[in-house]
Amino acid sequence: MSRQSRPAIAAVFYCLLCASNHARATTRFVKEGATGGGASWGDASGDLQAMITASSSNDEVWVAAGTYKPGTARTDTFSLKSGVQVFGGFAGTETMLGQRDVEGNLTILSGEIGDTQDPTDNSYHVVTANAVSAQPETRLDGFTIRDGVASSSQFGNFQGAGIYIIGNLSSPRIAQCRIEGNDATASPSGFGAGVAVDAFNGQPIFENCLFRNNLARVRAGGLYSEDTALLRIEDCRFENNSTTSSSGGNLGGGALHVGPNNDDVRITNCEFLSNVTVGTTGGGGIMARSSTTLRGCLFDRNTASNAAGGAYIAESGITSTIVDCTFSNNECSASAARWRWMPGASTSSTPGF
Repeated sequence: MSRQSRPAIAAVFYCLLCASNHARATTRFVKEGATGGGASWGDASGDLQAMITASSSNDEVWVAAGTYKPGTARTDTFSLKSGVQVFGGFAGTETMLGQRDVEGNLTILSGEIGDTQDPTDNSYHVVTANAVSAQPETRLDGFTIRDGVASSSQFGNFQGAGIYIIGNLSSPRIAQCRIEGNDATASPSGFGAGVAVDAFNGQPIFENCLFRNNLARVRAGGLYSEDTALLRIEDCRFENNSTTSSSGGNLGGGALHVGPNNDDVRITNCEFLSNVTVGTTGGGGIMARSSTTLRGCLFDRNTASNAAGGAYIAESGITSTIVDCTFSNNECSASAARWRWMPGASTSSTPGF
């Protein structure tokens, strides 16, 4: 065999191996109340977590419309698995992913595991993504995540009531999800009610998601992040998220709080509507403590009690970029209603008003 032919043969072998691995990928099926093994819609399982756990990298889990709960204990959670893609929005007859209807077939992951009149017994975290990979892709797509209550004083259980992303390099893609009605107000330290990200060098992505009616004690009713290498938030809407505490430092970010040590934060084509913070710092829409790029975003009717109803760049020594953003009807009782940055912080570009 000539030396010249070896690379070509190796390339062909690699392609065949990749095709073989892809062909072996398995799809598992879940329906509310079903009792099967998950091999087809007709044999669907009713146990979503069991199907995720049974899956391997590149496998998919298809979930039909219904309401699914992670267990009976407050520490129970839907735990994503590295390299596994979980899709909701199915009627339960589809043969192709493109046939699903996410809006028409609501697929709900709920932390309402106990007395429906008592939120103090709800799940601490409805969904958890612990050190999951970007490649192969770990994906949660087409779900409503609601009713999480992160109310413990134990570290970790006062944040991320809806989704908790944690662990080195944790990099899930969260797409077409509604994250709503989650609560992190009971603990004096409660934050990141909708989503909390504490993923060292992680690269999580949020796309086409709705963060609505989430409530936190000190910061980030919608989403809180720290320690990521790259955080991307694209085509998302943050609406009616709030923080409630007016005492303490680094409070604020009614919808979104970009915490410390995020290397690169990119927020693109997002809407921040009617979010509120009563914190001693500010940022009804967003409070940024790491360098952040805002591009093509709308800030409308957000409110802060202290600084910047729209966006607050809140750390000295960081550089943030605001490009083609619109600020309208934002309110602040103490200072700039649109946007504001701390002395020592800087911005490039000028937001549109």
